[in-house]
Amino acid sequence: MNIQYFLLLGLLFAVLLVETASKNGKKQKNKDKLVCFRKLKKNGKCSGIVRKRSFTSPEACCSRRGHGFAWKKEKLRKNRFRCTPCNTLMSSKKDHDMQILTKLKPIKGRKYVDFTTRMTFPENQRPPVIRGTFPTEDPNAPKIEWGPWSPCSSTCGAGWRSRYKVCDNCDMNDYENAKVEPCVVNFWCPQDGNWGPWFPWQPCTQSCEGGTRIRQRKCNYPPPAYGGQNCPGQGKNNQTCNEKSCPVDGSWSDWSDFLDCSVTCGHGTMMKRRRCDSPAPANGGRNCHGPSTFTKKCDRPRCPQDGGWSLWGTWRACAVTCGEGMRQRYRSCDSPKPMYGGKDCDGSPVEQMPCSGGRPCPVDGGWSPWTNFGFCRALQRCQTGFQVRSRTCTNPRPLHGGKQCPGQQYERVKCFNDKDCPKNGSWCEWGKWSTCSATCQINTALRVRERECRCPVPENGGAGCEGEAVEVKGCARLPECDVITKAKVRDNVDDDDDSDSSGAGFTND
Repeated sequence: MNIQYFLLLGLLFAVLLVETASKNGKKQKNKDKLVCFRKLKKNGKCSGIVRKRSFTSPEACCSRRGHGFAWKKEKLRKNRFRCTPCNTLMSSKKDHDMQILTKLKPIKGRKYVDFTTRMTFPENQRPPVIRGTFPTEDPNAPKIEWGPWSPCSSTCGAGWRSRYKVCDNCDMNDYENAKVEPCVVNFWCPQDGNWGPWFPWQPCTQSCEGGTRIRQRKCNYPPPAYGGQNCPGQGKNNQTCNEKSCPVDGSWSDWSDFLDCSVTCGHGTMMKRRRCDSPAPANGGRNCHGPSTFTKKCDRPRCPQDGGWSLWGTWRACAVTCGEGMRQRYRSCDSPKPMYGGKDCDGSPVEQMPCSGGRPCPVDGGWSPWTNFGFCRALQRCQTGFQVRSRTCTNPRPLHGGKQCPGQQYERVKCFNDKDCPKNGSWCEWGKWSTCSATCQINTALRVRERECRCPVPENGGAGCEGEAVEVKGCARLPECDVITKAKVRDNVDDDDDSDSSGAGFTND
């Protein structure tokens, strides 16, 4: 029976929640689109509309970035609108929960007890007056021993607790062997505070060389309530800013002296300078205003003027009336003329190109070189005959009416047919003298030279060469020999007395 009662109680809660949601839904349809504000001002005013998201309920607005809402945008002044703060929504929700508990009605035929005494609250909070009853046990029923109640399932607010029959063979899963009832501990749960978003940074105290800036945040997202803890940490944050160096504007230095003229002759310019370094711009400072250079004209003596060619004249007539020739054209070194020591024009004043006379020129014939003489033409050997050589008129051939070659094409000379004829021999030239046989002046100091009989060699029974093939000659202009050298030479002469000196010519210088 107890389980059925609690099921009925749960169904009653569900019906009440459905009716409340239905009423709120109907009201929502009749209202305009919800407007959500980021900032909450004093006296029910808000600013900063959240535009990137649409909201269908105040809870959706306040659970995100919103701090106030309105069903219709009502502008009071610039960036100020009438709104309902989100903290009033939280209070109204708690009141609504209390109204649900007080609307519970007892069931007919049941006995109830007041459970208000089971609620505990902090000392500084007054408990709400809640009247509600739950059924008690039938006094006529058999006495049943129950175990102790379990702790409440919630440490704050509403929860459930249970207990079981004390028996040996009881099925603890049977609903008749268990009791369950609601319980409330500290009806208002402590709510710890949470930091809201940081406000934008305030302006830096310095524009350069280092300053500080501050930003703040509030402990209102949500604020601490019902004994909850404050937000941990600081609500103010300092930060260094603009640490860069201050900008320095540039300033010009003094003008320098004028530089040399830009030319060594004629008209030119000369310039002076200044620099943007007194001081130089730094850290984003402005550059110096005005030009960094100043220029004025300067004159020097006249410059040498080099000569320049004029345009080419027309081509002259071809120098030939036939065949290939050359024609010419001319130009002058007067554009301009060389003056004041300037150079003459480079190149030639004349230009040539091949030309044609319109017809081929006559080409006279020319003889080719003579061929070699042929063999000697004689009736018998060892008799006189003749030899023949020839040439042709092909170097060049006569063309275009040119003349033939003058002279004879063939030439004949006398010759002697010496084939198989007896031919006498003749001496060739003498060879070189040999070195002297001694190094000092003695009677046996000699030198030798030779020749051969082969210029020509005797052939076909011809006579040989007349005279000696070897010539011996004494040495002259040698130094005197000493006594020992003469003795050695005398011994050598005695050994050579038996040698034959015939067949060799001997002369003494």
